Amino acid sequence: MSPRLACCLTLALWLAAPTAHAVEFQFDDPDGLPAYGYAPTAKPTAGKTYWLVIGVHGVGGEGQGAGGAAKLASQFDDVIVLGPTFIDAGVVARKAQRPTEIQDYYQVAGPAHTAKLDALIEQVGKVWPIQSRVILHGFSGGAQFVHRYAMAHPDKVAGVAAHSGGTWSTLDGEEKKIGDFTLSDKINPAAKGIPFVVSCGEADQEFSSKGAKLNRINGAKKFAADLKSLEFDVELKTWPRIGHQYTPGAYEQTRALVAKIRDPEGAAKEAEKGAKGKPPAKAPKK
Repeated sequence: MSPRLACCLTLALWLAAPTAHAVEFQFDDPDGLPAYGYAPTAKPTAGKTYWLVIGVHGVGGEGQGAGGAAKLASQFDDVIVLGPTFIDAGVVARKAQRPTEIQDYYQVAGPAHTAKLDALIEQVGKVWPIQSRVILHGFSGGAQFVHRYAMAHPDKVAGVAAHSGGTWSTLDGEEKKIGDFTLSDKINPAAKGIPFVVSCGEADQEFSSKGAKLNRINGAKKFAADLKSLEFDVELKTWPRIGHQYTPGAYEQTRALVAKIRDPEGAAKEAEKGAKGKPPAKAPKK
């Protein structure tokens, strides 16, 4: 990390503005775009190691709010949230002085966007002591990025929450070599140890692009089914009468995933307690 970026991040901690429930700080990423952080305190607590949740926005969005995940920092005292801002594919291509190519779209987790996220994780880790693996959360285009990043880097990821993605990795997905980087749209069996939560509105029936083979709701269902066929830990939820929007139910899925990862025993007890509190199922009428 450059001295300038280190200085910016350290200064951001001191200038962090308290929100209603958490502290927000902002710093420039390697592209000069704003990255947003959310933490339970203005500075790290001595002796504490934090879980880093990365929330990725949809197409045309930015990092503020971390794709709807920001308030996790107000619900857990050992969780900080990072909201990166990904640039348009055309900007990536112009920097490389060539026409736009598939890897320029952040949704596919190509080399430029993957390198930026890795650099941001390193920047945050210079100030906040963080766990060796991160938790990924994304909505729409962000869901596409986070699940593909996890497939490519399973050793770096502790869990994935992917909501309303337009396209998904598949069992027979294509792979493309770009220099030393492999752009893959194939489900990686090595990611089997990562828990996934997936959701989509049942009325989200549009196709995200001309090349999409399935609409969003059917794509989400197939992705979850493909993961289950490989014995992944995956939870799929669909939302009746909901179109392409981020829902409280999707946030709750992400929150429960974070709780499960940071405290597996506590999450299991909470789930058991909730199950006991439910009324017994009624016998079917004859």
